[in-house]
Amino acid sequence: MYWYGHAVRKDRDRSLHHYQLAHDGGDDSAAHPLGLSHFEAGRPELALEWFRKDRHRPISSLYWQYRTIEAHPHLAKHAGEADDILLEAADSGHLFAKRDVACRMMKGHKRFGTRRQGLFLWLGIYPDLFRLGPADLYDERLR
Repeated sequence: MYWYGHAVRKDRDRSLHHYQLAHDGGDDSAAHPLGLSHFEAGRPELALEWFRKDRHRPISSLYWQYRTIEAHPHLAKHAGEADDILLEAADSGHLFAKRDVACRMMKGHKRFGTRRQGLFLWLGIYPDLFRLGPADLYDERLR
């Protein structure tokens, strides 16, 4: 409620405090919103830490780890870690990860595959991109 300002005044600090209390109280599902909160607030180190702790939404967490490392390469443990995480998320069925892999293939990144494979991957997920929008804002994976 505090993060989005539903029925109360927006207060991001109070929101983070409540998510932290929930996680400390044993609610592992609070790790993902904590990671997103820190990502949006411009604290990538904390965001990556929380995404790595997330066990409740592991596929979505992989994609957000990729996004964080891609935006802040100095956080990578090794060269190519972001690519490894992206491929793992795509192989697990994350729709946006598949989109990003398809785009990289079509741009000629040989590590991901050929341009033709990228085109077929893109065409395969294209209908799901339209399904995703109206169906559920938080559904990030193919089923």
